[in-house]
Amino acid sequence: MNIACAMFIFLRFLTQVRDFKKMKYTIPLQTIKQKDKIAVGNKAAFLGEFAKSRQIQIPRGFVVPVYVFDATIVASGIYASLYKRIDETDFEDRKDIERTGRFAVRKIQNMRIPEFMLAEIAQAARKLEYGVFAVRSSAIVEDEAGLSWAGQFETVLGASVNTLEQDIKKVWASMFSYKALIYRATHKRTHDPYGMAVIVQELIPAHVSGVGFSTHPNFELNIHTVEAVSGMGNMLVSGKENPDLYIIEKKKHKLIDASIVIQKKESVFIKGNLVSRKLSRLKGARMLLSQEDASVLSKNMGFLEKQLGVPVDIEWAKCGDQIILLQVRPITYKTSHTETYTHKLVWHQQVQAFLVTEIWAASERYAKKLLGINTIADPIFVHNSNSGIDIYYHKDDIRNKPMLLLEFYKNNPVLFTKTFQRYMKLVNEMKSVDFLKRPVGDIFKVLERAWPFMGVLYILLGLRDRGVYLPKLLEKKVVHARITGEKISHSILSHILMGREATFGLLDEGFYYTDFLTKREIIAGVSVSASKLQERSKKTFVYYQDKIYTGRQARQLVKEKTFTTNLKRLIDDGKLSGRRIYLGKMSGFVYVSSVHSDMYDMPNGYILVTKSLSPECVPSLPEGVTGIITEQGGEFSHGAILARERKIPCIVGIKNITKILKTGDAVSANVNSEKIEIKSMQK
Repeated sequence: MNIACAMFIFLRFLTQVRDFKKMKYTIPLQTIKQKDKIAVGNKAAFLGEFAKSRQIQIPRGFVVPVYVFDATIVASGIYASLYKRIDETDFEDRKDIERTGRFAVRKIQNMRIPEFMLAEIAQAARKLEYGVFAVRSSAIVEDEAGLSWAGQFETVLGASVNTLEQDIKKVWASMFSYKALIYRATHKRTHDPYGMAVIVQELIPAHVSGVGFSTHPNFELNIHTVEAVSGMGNMLVSGKENPDLYIIEKKKHKLIDASIVIQKKESVFIKGNLVSRKLSRLKGARMLLSQEDASVLSKNMGFLEKQLGVPVDIEWAKCGDQIILLQVRPITYKTSHTETYTHKLVWHQQVQAFLVTEIWAASERYAKKLLGINTIADPIFVHNSNSGIDIYYHKDDIRNKPMLLLEFYKNNPVLFTKTFQRYMKLVNEMKSVDFLKRPVGDIFKVLERAWPFMGVLYILLGLRDRGVYLPKLLEKKVVHARITGEKISHSILSHILMGREATFGLLDEGFYYTDFLTKREIIAGVSVSASKLQERSKKTFVYYQDKIYTGRQARQLVKEKTFTTNLKRLIDDGKLSGRRIYLGKMSGFVYVSSVHSDMYDMPNGYILVTKSLSPECVPSLPEGVTGIITEQGGEFSHGAILARERKIPCIVGIKNITKILKTGDAVSANVNSEKIEIKSMQK
């Protein structure tokens, strides 16, 4: 059957390329239609369809069609040996697949594109602006309605005219890479045709990037969902970055909820190289999308869905004020078990700076003064070596306090309204031009008075999970107040800490010295050495009821009060939070992995626990894998898309799960509910 596939390719080549030198070896994107997909692949056909649209912004570019690949392997004399090796491959044997991949990739990377073809490609590239390009795959099989092939083929960012030949060959070769061949084998598609067009576009120097789904895989059709990271989007789609999450009302294109992650790094282009650099506090804490950005993305997704007739997922970038479409594909999985999206109860599970814990604790004390009741009580702050600071509440407080707040709201509507107005007055005060000119101690006092009401807002929105609905007008006000207050308070803290950070000179990658300054030290301007702050960062400590505990006292307090790395206590004390990728139940032994090259050794029937979910990882998992749990990543990374395609129950974003669990632990988990329960089992 693979021979038949090879014959199809050869016939395609003969019918499309009768005279080498009369053919066009580049096709402008704006001239491409969906009917051209055999020549340009699905991805290019989708992009070309909208390249002339006034509503959608797409980078200028051209496509090197499929028949250029066909012609090159024939002209280079590798056609017969390449497809003979593929035909002889045992796709049940991963080692043999790996050998075939190495053979094919080497052959393609060593061949030469005919000079007259290369000359036309270079000429087309010189007509594009900037001289720096993104070179992307557009395979015949890619971006189908049934299979996405997400992340299986190569993308080269930062290509130039001088490197185009090697970069195009790199993209072609990725069609035969181990992960792409494994993907074929996993989905029983080993006999599908091989054919790859290549898209060459102007590289967008994005300062914000992300993905969007016009229909959420786990919810009904009433929302658009967007994830965003600072800089280029490669860290997001690879599953190595925890993105911001934005929920947009589909009909009105209005931002209705946001979950903001304080990001420490971003990928950017500097002098032609893609580098990862540390973000300042101010930049890392900012809200990446405005209401206007959210509206544009929502309208674009609605337009694309209507034009293509199917739900879509997109990759996008923001450059200046422009939202630019990089890719559009049909959504390959939609659950039959849907639920309407509601605002979720949100409380911080981790912060970075010790200062934040002190202000947080002070705000809890002020909460009783604010409303006359304790909205949430007695948090405990736990710092483990070289990690952030986790914030825990007793499970009974989380369960009971929301209803207490609801009763207060019902019985005291006038007082509640006055308190809400007082909070908005504080928010407006913080937004004023001269606010940051005040003494730092005064700024902290304002934050401590504003923060408790943010907790109240979180709880009120979370009441919908219990079937309690606020009046629509009040709910809109609450959502706006929460997002505004969170955004401005993060900016203020970032500004203050960034000013102190600068006094330490050259900074270590990924380490903020000011994370470990106390509020007193910041207010008094006390000088603390960098080495002392580094030492603090390596210690385990607990902050509880205005005291810092270390050593044995800290360990004892953690044992009594909060989740520990012991699985039984973790389960007894509460639930873990993460983002649900594919719903279902998982049960079995755990296989903890830090790299993806050891999937050979993963036993069948186990649950994979790993830091991130890469596109290489999912296809190589054994057929009987019963679940996936990760520490990092968003709902719409390439790995998450592939997990849905394989229908593997999956949760992402559970902090420190690779430390909590170890290989051989027996667990069961239910991924169907808002909170994830992991229960210990007898081995």
